[in-house]
Amino acid sequence: MKYFSAAIAAGIGVLAGGAAAADDRNFYVSAKYGLDQQSDEAIRGANVAGAPRNIDIEFDGGRYAAAALGYIAADGAMGRLRFEVEAAYHESDVERLLLNDVERAVRTGSNVSATTAMINAYYDTPLIADRFRVFGGGGFGIGSIDHEVRYLVERPAEAGGNLAIAIPSTETTFSYQIGGGLEAVITPWISLVGDVRYVGFGDTQVERFVLTTGAIDSVLDTDKSSIVASGGVRFSF
Repeated sequence: MKYFSAAIAAGIGVLAGGAAAADDRNFYVSAKYGLDQQSDEAIRGANVAGAPRNIDIEFDGGRYAAAALGYIAADGAMGRLRFEVEAAYHESDVERLLLNDVERAVRTGSNVSATTAMINAYYDTPLIADRFRVFGGGGFGIGSIDHEVRYLVERPAEAGGNLAIAIPSTETTFSYQIGGGLEAVITPWISLVGDVRYVGFGDTQVERFVLTTGAIDSVLDTDKSSIVASGGVRFSF
């Protein structure tokens, strides 16, 4: 930890370069909205009898919204270093689901969402043409992943009829992101921002619940990630 703190302090000193900040608006708030494309999800495991329960989920393009409070820690000739706390929401509808390589009928409204809270660090280039900055960085925090997935396993009547299946699991894990984008300065206190980022989550587990019988069939392992493209506005104060 002491080496990390020393590196941050050194970075602030280099970026400041002995120069004063461009103005005293060191704090900002931002709001963004955009597209969340969740990667295909592979849910793997078996039931208590050892029968495989391998589920593959594909997603439609989803929704993303985020808000952040940030602080510009250094602003000098070599650019800026800033930190922020950010809360974000991701949601995508299930487009296609396969159980043991067989496509199943997905119920309307099935989706997977995630809520994250992260601490981010970014480097901004100096102003380009007095109007633009390019930035890059990443963050680390926690994420709550919510599966609300329903589908039907079709079976003939002599085999007991159709089974209605649910995956209604919510779990908290770590989350992280890395990405970059562009800031367009409109006034000294208002900017437009756009970025692309990769968001990843730690491994989690989900429960496969058979609604027809009212029993948990299996507890399965999965992990998640998303590619996000978003745009929004930043207010400095």
